[in-house]
Amino acid sequence: MEAKGTTTNMDETETKATPATATAAEPDGPAIDEMTPDSPATAEKVVPPTPEHRKSQEILRKLVLPRPVYPPQEEYEPIETFVEKTIQEQYDAGGCSAPLTDGFRMLIEALRSFKDLKLVRSLLLAFGSAGRGATFHLILKQGFLQLVHVILRMDPFKYHGTISDEEARVYTEVADAQLYLLTQMCSANSLLVKASLRACWKKVANVPCAMEK
Repeated sequence: MEAKGTTTNMDETETKATPATATAAEPDGPAIDEMTPDSPATAEKVVPPTPEHRKSQEILRKLVLPRPVYPPQEEYEPIETFVEKTIQEQYDAGGCSAPLTDGFRMLIEALRSFKDLKLVRSLLLAFGSAGRGATFHLILKQGFLQLVHVILRMDPFKYHGTISDEEARVYTEVADAQLYLLTQMCSANSLLVKASLRACWKKVANVPCAMEK
């Protein structure tokens, strides 16, 4: 009988504890609800962008590296193959410090002479894409400093006489290809940043009148 009485008392204690627990949880509900009105107040504290800030954001959006114009694949693929083969042969021969191969000599002459602007544009683009990037890494080795120097000294905006709008467009495409390649080179080797910035700065003074119009 005593055991049963003890069991009954424990059950009653548990039964009474249940509503007490529920009652104790009730104050927690309103406490969470009271925080809800604070959300709009927090949102109001966010400072809206000023006109100067919007203007700065607009300028930054426009500062995007121009995407170079690639020639048709049937024209570009043979040039990529030529660049890959020529750079690899010169690298195997010992780089620019070794006697230049006929292909490498032709490549350097094409960059220096600027006789065929579309070829120059394609060569600059191929330096970064030929061999799926393997050719680009060979160019950055010390054995090809002469080629890097030629690329840095190129100035698509420096020419003599008057040019047509179409010629100015091609010159601009060459400049975009050169800038794209220089950006790739600086990303791969930070030591080229200073020389690349100096090379780009020198070109600022040589903007053709056709493009200014």
